[in-house]
Amino acid sequence: MKFNAFDIKKYVEEFHVCKKPGLITNGRGAILEANSAAAALLSVNDTSDLKSKLLVSYVHRKNVHDFYELRHSVVPGIIVTNEKIWLRPRKSLPFLARFEIRMILENKSLALLRWDLENANEPVQPDRYRNDHSKNIQYIKTIP
Repeated sequence: MKFNAFDIKKYVEEFHVCKKPGLITNGRGAILEANSAAAALLSVNDTSDLKSKLLVSYVHRKNVHDFYELRHSVVPGIIVTNEKIWLRPRKSLPFLARFEIRMILENKSLALLRWDLENANEPVQPDRYRNDHSKNIQYIKTIP
């Protein structure tokens, strides 16, 4: 799919008014754009606080490998849906995030990914986890 400068500008403007938390990253995972809903979900004051940060820096340390596998699984024309990764915002408890990821631009020198996310459950501290053999990590809340 080919985009001209007007198409990209329009897409970014519509992205910023979207109520669903979303991020746009480059192929490395550096955040290029974030909407205000994503900033609120990740407990940052402003969208500018997210720009140029690596998305993986918000991923729970036990899910970093899964995050990289997920990022590399995104290919043009395919939307990856319902993938779950634990995120750890700076000022709040970790939470299980559900992602929908799509490649919005790819050429020889640039790939742009759109990450729509939502809180898959209430924020809980993951006490233990087990691998479910499908490359997703399932966390099990331990009742004290």
